[in-house]
Amino acid sequence: MSWVSCQRGSSADLPPVIVVSESEYVEREAERRRTDNPNRTAEDDAKEVGWNRGLAQFKLAPESYDRDMEQALQLETLGAVYEPKTRSVVVIDRGRPLNDARAVELLVHELVHALQDASVGFEKFYEKWAYTFDASLAVSGLIEGEALHYQLLANVTLRGQNPGDVDWQAFYDDYRSQVQREADADAYPMTMASRRFPYAFGGAVVTQTWLKHGRPGIDALFDAPPVSTQALLFDDDGVDRTAAVKDVRARGVPDLGDAYEVQGYATLGSWMARMYGARMSLSASKAWKLAESLVADVLSVQRDRATGRSVAAWHVINRPGVSMQEWPGPDALSHVNAFYPPGAEEVFMIADDSGHPPLASDLEWGPVEEQSMPPSTAAPARALDRIVSAAPLLCPDDVPDLGAYLLSRD
Repeated sequence: MSWVSCQRGSSADLPPVIVVSESEYVEREAERRRTDNPNRTAEDDAKEVGWNRGLAQFKLAPESYDRDMEQALQLETLGAVYEPKTRSVVVIDRGRPLNDARAVELLVHELVHALQDASVGFEKFYEKWAYTFDASLAVSGLIEGEALHYQLLANVTLRGQNPGDVDWQAFYDDYRSQVQREADADAYPMTMASRRFPYAFGGAVVTQTWLKHGRPGIDALFDAPPVSTQALLFDDDGVDRTAAVKDVRARGVPDLGDAYEVQGYATLGSWMARMYGARMSLSASKAWKLAESLVADVLSVQRDRATGRSVAAWHVINRPGVSMQEWPGPDALSHVNAFYPPGAEEVFMIADDSGHPPLASDLEWGPVEEQSMPPSTAAPARALDRIVSAAPLLCPDDVPDLGAYLLSRD
């Protein structure tokens, strides 16, 4: 813990480390869900299915929802997790050694989470900043990105290297390309976004910030965290996205009448916009252009109580001067109706799993549930080619050893 504390410039009590099998972890998660949602009903389960059916209308989920499969896919990428409620680290034992370099890096990553929690308080931090799905991805990008950053420094230290000798640009280029390929193949892209985006893209921003500004730069990110995936992906374009999100949420749900019940809604953001573009067979450059041009959005799903008919609506606002025709809609998806208000950089798209969606232009669009939103934050520079020099390591090389750490706590 001393190495991690020294690197981060903060301290906390050593968290207990619990090693469990994969089946034990699955049961722990099931128990956690039961505890967190003691009053969950069959209606809640139906809404979850309805929400995913709506996402499927825009190719952002499979047509047939399988919760067990979704959770299994998430588990595949998980090696360990820090649990804020118990302030402990849970390691999933898959039969690998617990004293090799990979295990050391895993422990460093989770110890950083313990330090973060002690510094900012995860519950309050997420409650303040993660006010939409997109904002939660961005906040996770900072949280996981910092943990990955120090994990990588541990790797460098174990190899006897200096951070200044590492080609960080090449590393993150390769890592982000790999994540993009994996994300494009995900059956549940929205669910898996939290396992893909924060590490590769949040890590790149945190490492760049550290290389340019040292630890104070990372502290500044926590003082005013990015609240959109756009802020972690692209340079600041001066657009007030917080105001735009408020605007689009005020006109985000079409009025389909009392026969319909809202199943869910979410601000998807730039990362999911890129995912959508890729699934609509746009070229890589056009999919990224789509993501960069997005200012704000909200996707809602409603279900006919009598027939089970699911209607998904996506209201999107683009950056001024960017044609909304860049957004694939009615030409690419035959079951989607779209309305482009004259002279506006926005589109109202509506899809129906019966294949006959109502005309978007004929509908009144009302607000989603109100949520408090923090003020806009300045987006730090994104381009990794702006790296100037590496901040020196001033801490001893005693990187923690997971195997020894576990033995010391027996």
